Amino acid sequence: MANPTVWYRLVLDERGKVDSCECVDAAGESSLRVVYVMARTPKEAARKAYNRHCALRLRATRKRLDAEGKCRCGRERDRAGFKRCSWCKDRSRVYHERLEAKARGEAVAPLSVRETRDRRRAEESAGFEVSLLVEVEAAADTCRTMGAFRSWLRNRIRCAEDKGIAAE
Repeated sequence: MANPTVWYRLVLDERGKVDSCECVDAAGESSLRVVYVMARTPKEAARKAYNRHCALRLRATRKRLDAEGKCRCGRERDRAGFKRCSWCKDRSRVYHERLEAKARGEAVAPLSVRETRDRRRAEESAGFEVSLLVEVEAAADTCRTMGAFRSWLRNRIRCAEDKGIAAE
């Protein structure tokens, strides 16, 4: 005979690990640290409690990012009126295109982690290069002499070296 489903009260630490687990008669108010779940075993209850803990943390993080005006990935939103940034939108588009191709029965090559990482780095460095060129152009426009521009440029190079940005 299978174990009956009962209520468990679990107390979790800040990382979601179970500090205590006890059977109770009824559910109470759940929070991030105290969770009530229905389960057949304490092990199942611990798994469900951890899942609920993670879901609550994720919800809080998303709420914080939304209040800061950021996308779920942490980047600034660059599309007015939308909650997701263009990078996440493109990533989602690729995912859905692959999913639809699989549904149509087409052969879809697995994504390479290395290719994905290299493409992301190239996109990020391209954005950095454009912003750097815009900054250099603005400095060239505001500096009255070539000596002042060279001084500004040497100062920026020194600051980059201090931050550990290597020249390629």
